[in-house]
Amino acid sequence: MGRRSYSKTTKKPAPIRKTPPPAPVTTQPSVLGTIGQGMSLGAGAAIGSTMVHGAMDAMSSKPEQKVNPCEDVMKQFQECSRMNTDLNVCKPFLDYYSQCIAHQN
Repeated sequence: MGRRSYSKTTKKPAPIRKTPPPAPVTTQPSVLGTIGQGMSLGAGAAIGSTMVHGAMDAMSSKPEQKVNPCEDVMKQFQECSRMNTDLNVCKPFLDYYSQCIAHQN
């Protein structure tokens, strides 16, 4: 008697379907948010710059006496007001100047 070979027929697994990744959600900021962010960035940079310039002037070897130590801040406010039509952008300079004057008295 001869031997019979038995072979199992195997089914190939169904191909795995890859779903495309979801499209990235891009939300654009509102105009007011963008403007506000720009204003706060500019104001922060200006105040920081004023503080650094003040510190650098204090460390310089020039024995220069200023009549009004808050004068530089006022000049920056005036320059800002000439360059911008919206004075709210320059308000941090004015606030910083007011604080400076209050500390002088």
